[in-house]
Amino acid sequence: MSELASYEFGQVEGAFSTLDERALAAVLPQDMALDKFKSKLEAGEFVLLSDAPITPALRASNTSYGDKVWQVNPAAEASFSPQAKTAFVSRSKASGFTSRSGSESQSAPDVPYTPEPKAVEKTKKPDQDYEYLFEVACTEAVLASEIGCQFALGKTPKEASIVSWQTKLSEIGTIFSAKATDDTPRRLIAKVAATEKGVSSQPPVKLKPKGTDAVREAFIPIVPAMQLGSRLGFPTDGYFYHFHEGKLVQEYKILGEGRWAFQATRSTHTALNTEPGLNKYQGAILLYWKIDSKVVTNQHLVHLSSPITREQLDNLNEDWLAENGVAIDIPALLAVIKTTTVAEKPYKPQTYNTHTDVTYEHKERLLMGSTLKAINNTRLVESGLPVVNVKTWREAKLAFDLGYCQIEETQPLEQFWSNLFSDETPTDIQELIKKYNEHLNNPARQGEIVVLPTAEPETEEERSRLDALIEEAKAASKELGKLTDDAVATVNRHFELLDYYASETLKTVKEDGLPSDAYAHASLGVGAIAAGIGQHLDNINGILLEINSLYVSHVAMANRVGGINYGAFVTERAALFKKLDGSFAALSKGSVKVPAYVQVRKNLKLSTKSVIHNANEIIAKGVVPNLGKRMANVAMGMFASKGLGYVSIALGAASGINNIYEACSIDTPDNCGRVVTRETFGFGAGILGGVIGGNLAMAGMALLIGIAGITSAPIIAIATVGAVVGGGAFGGIAGSTAGKATGDTVYLAYEWIGDIF
Repeated sequence: MSELASYEFGQVEGAFSTLDERALAAVLPQDMALDKFKSKLEAGEFVLLSDAPITPALRASNTSYGDKVWQVNPAAEASFSPQAKTAFVSRSKASGFTSRSGSESQSAPDVPYTPEPKAVEKTKKPDQDYEYLFEVACTEAVLASEIGCQFALGKTPKEASIVSWQTKLSEIGTIFSAKATDDTPRRLIAKVAATEKGVSSQPPVKLKPKGTDAVREAFIPIVPAMQLGSRLGFPTDGYFYHFHEGKLVQEYKILGEGRWAFQATRSTHTALNTEPGLNKYQGAILLYWKIDSKVVTNQHLVHLSSPITREQLDNLNEDWLAENGVAIDIPALLAVIKTTTVAEKPYKPQTYNTHTDVTYEHKERLLMGSTLKAINNTRLVESGLPVVNVKTWREAKLAFDLGYCQIEETQPLEQFWSNLFSDETPTDIQELIKKYNEHLNNPARQGEIVVLPTAEPETEEERSRLDALIEEAKAASKELGKLTDDAVATVNRHFELLDYYASETLKTVKEDGLPSDAYAHASLGVGAIAAGIGQHLDNINGILLEINSLYVSHVAMANRVGGINYGAFVTERAALFKKLDGSFAALSKGSVKVPAYVQVRKNLKLSTKSVIHNANEIIAKGVVPNLGKRMANVAMGMFASKGLGYVSIALGAASGINNIYEACSIDTPDNCGRVVTRETFGFGAGILGGVIGGNLAMAGMALLIGIAGITSAPIIAIATVGAVVGGGAFGGIAGSTAGKATGDTVYLAYEWIGDIF
């Protein structure tokens, strides 16, 4: 305030708290934080000057003696501290004034009074019989905050330049009018401080007789944006270029470092210079609307990632302009400005967009994979200006990579695609993924494998990897498509257990030289899965044998003392049943956790809810090799058991069978229960006709899994005792192998098992 000159009293801004951050940032002192700057304005240490203050901080009035007195404007008092208001009053009453350079001028000393000569009548001012009007498609406040320029009519030999304007609201903005003494054509100048903007480079405008009210020139401010996927964002790097009639009007450099405001440079069409030219950060670009009453055509906006070259500027053509920007259609732009209805969500960006349509929910500051600021807050477009889609964000071509995911629940295929893709997934990526997933069922079945390439394969190695993954995916989809929803749910719930038994059975088939299905070797060597499931089954066998031993020991005691101690027997057996329940429950838990492949999901811009894995886990020696074919094996075995209600898995406890049965069922039949084997047939039952003899004579334990939906099925239905088929008949041989058995053989085996019970 100490440097405030008296002639600047009327320029002190009192409404600085209403200005947006970009407007204040344009005059922010170097190395000073914005909050600190505001506090200094409130305290009166700094003053903010404006050619046209929104709310002047000081207001002049005349005393009864004709003296000019400055007072704090009541409308601006709330913006300043009491100390600041006192300082303003003191400064305005000072005997001298401080110049902008900081030097103090004192008023001249008193001199003896000399009567003034007789007043001579002043020459009458010439009449202002002419006027000039132009229009801007926004309010004065928006023009000041987003463009930051003032307008003037250039001087003539008879009259100085005109900087004072009267304003009135128009249908879509503001009309500025000024009066002049003659109709000499003048330049219409838009400037920031003393520097002219590029839109000033037009022929002189024509003035009309007062009262004509003819608006012959007009401007439209717009907010430039770029499109990524189905969203618009504000670029935070590069340059904007405004062209008219093939000539550069203005070059704007985007501030960068995460900021999306921009600043006009010193470049002109004849001389390129990217140094800042105007001391003002802008949020909008002023376009021509009308020149000499004609709607402007051949006007373009362009965005480049690096400054335009002399060669590019000298060889402008329609193709280059279309590739790097957008042609401005004034009638279409005006139609959008006049739109009052809000578009339906989700909104698909157009070339010209209302500010109410372009906002969306997005947690990240930038749109994924770009340097575009997400328009995720209405505050970013509170100016109300139309948003122009300058061009589509072009990313570098993605290198080939390969991922996959498994469908988590049975659902319509379109619903799955909707959940997999995000609003940012490019259309070409969506089409690429759908192209390589024609094997999927509709509805898509739980457990099906979705192939996710990032690009078309170009090398033989890439094509080989893609073909191998598709082969796995097709195998799973083909067999899962044959099952009911309940059977599909059971396959996925108990996949590791059933896959383990399918693997063990196929090993037996291979050793015995028996026929096998097309995927016979897919499950061999399941690694960690086999080790984990095998351990659980060993635990179950061990507990069943403990139950058997408990029963035998109590029977032996009964023979000595004349009766079984049922209290002790039931208590000890209950503890063993609890251990058994824990082992059963473990058989339905996934023991192998496949790591997510986040990079593929990001590159494809898929939904963040989707879990993507590296395809090498299937097609190479990864975590789950041959997943698709193993899923097919299990599904084929499940298909062979359709309609039976249970899938039976053979256990190896072959001794003490009768005792185990008695120990499980005596007095408390529901603990182990009795399941009529007639209702169960087996997982992959009916190996071959002619093998019923020795292979079907082996007795042991059977683990029964209910074929039902995940929410209704028990984890493991029951462990029961009976004669079961040896050699893996209950171990999950694929359906095609089961189909080789004749109907009579299957029936005989079915009846034979029933008769045992």
